[in-house]
Amino acid sequence: AEANSTEIVCASTTRTAVTLTVNPLPIAPDDMSTFLCEDSFTTLDAEVENVAYQWNTGETTQQIDVITPGDYNVFITNANGCSTIRNFNVEQIDLPRIDNIISDGASIRITTINDGNFEYSLDGISFQQNPIFDAVEGGFYTIYVRDNTDCGVVTQDFYHLVIQKFFTPNGDTFNDFFEPDGL
Repeated sequence: AEANSTEIVCASTTRTAVTLTVNPLPIAPDDMSTFLCEDSFTTLDAEVENVAYQWNTGETTQQIDVITPGDYNVFITNANGCSTIRNFNVEQIDLPRIDNIISDGASIRITTINDGNFEYSLDGISFQQNPIFDAVEGGFYTIYVRDNTDCGVVTQDFYHLVIQKFFTPNGDTFNDFFEPDGL
């Protein structure tokens, strides 16, 4: 480095060597969006080791557990005092809430109070995205509804009674008797 005066136009004879060190920033993974199951928690991880952490929640660990949806961030500071930030967006996935189960002939239709990416089952094993089941025999069923993120399953017992739309007791052997299926 060289010192120059603005009042005297002459070069300085005094020079001092200066070493400039550029310290790298800690490398943080990309920002992240994740989900939180209703009535549960999720763990957020800075994913960088051997550094200092300062979360916007006040915590100073590499990982934190959160129970509330929202935006979170962590300042990651290395030994040289250089910092970077990682952001997290946490959305809550609500459990499905069964509103109504409707028998319509040999079909069962399930409606929910809330919206979501729900899957439906009559046996808890085979799930489908369509809330309508066709060609279902009468009988007792447990209805299963879950979010496709596996946040949990809600169930409701249901008795499905299949009643023919009409009967004509005229002796032609077609629909001559009222015979509900599932009794």
